[in-house]
Amino acid sequence: MQVLNTVISSLPVDVRRRSSAKIFIFAVVFYSSGVAQVPPKIQPFAFPAFVEEGKHIQVTCGLETHDTAEYFKWFKDGHPLHSGTKWTILSPGRVSVLIINSATTETSGNYTCAVRNSVGQDEFTTELRVKGPPKWKQQPKDMESSIGETVRFHCSAWGYPIPSIIWKRQKGEKYVDVSKTSESNGTLTIQDIRKHNAGFYICEANNGIGDSLSKQVELYIRAFLLI
Repeated sequence: MQVLNTVISSLPVDVRRRSSAKIFIFAVVFYSSGVAQVPPKIQPFAFPAFVEEGKHIQVTCGLETHDTAEYFKWFKDGHPLHSGTKWTILSPGRVSVLIINSATTETSGNYTCAVRNSVGQDEFTTELRVKGPPKWKQQPKDMESSIGETVRFHCSAWGYPIPSIIWKRQKGEKYVDVSKTSESNGTLTIQDIRKHNAGFYICEANNGIGDSLSKQVELYIRAFLLI
C-alpha cells in the first residue's frame, strides 16, 4: 500500500483526484486476490465400512477451501495410482474422484489423496476393507540352511476380516502348531538351525469366510563335508 500512496502523491492534483478512486479500487482487487490464495485443505472422506467383493465403489476428494488445485494425486499403500483396469481417476477442477471398478480383497488397503497449489499442499488417507475369503499375498517357499543359521518363512494373505496365520510342523503322521515362533505378520522364524529342524511345515490362513488357504514347504539342512 505504501507504494501505491507514493504513486498517487506524485501525480498532478487534477489527475490525482480523478485517478485515486480507480487506483484504490485496483489496489483492493489486487491485494484481495493475493490474500485469498491459501494452502489447500482436503475435506475428510471415507469408504463404506464394509465392501463386498465385486462391488463398484468410489470416493470423492474435495477441498474445504475455495482455491483451485494445481493437481490431485492418488496413492495406495504409498504407491501412486493411475487410471487403468482396476482404478479410474477423474479430476474435474476442485475435486478428484477415485473409482474402484471391481473391489477385491487385493484392493483393500490405505488410500491417500494428495493435492497441491502454488502456496501449499495437503493429503488425507482412509482405509478400504473388502470383505472376502483369504487370498495369497505372499506364499511361503522351500528353504535351505546350514547348521547355526536363521531361517524365515514369509506367509501372508489378503482378506477381511484380516486372516489369521498359523504355522504347523509335521511330526510323524500329524501336524502340530508352531505358532509361538511366528511373528504378527505371519513370518515363521527359526533361529540357530539344528538337524532336528529339518522337515515339512504348513502355513494356514483363515478368516472365517470361504475356504482357508494352506501351503506346505520343506526346510532342507545342508550336510557338512568331512575332510
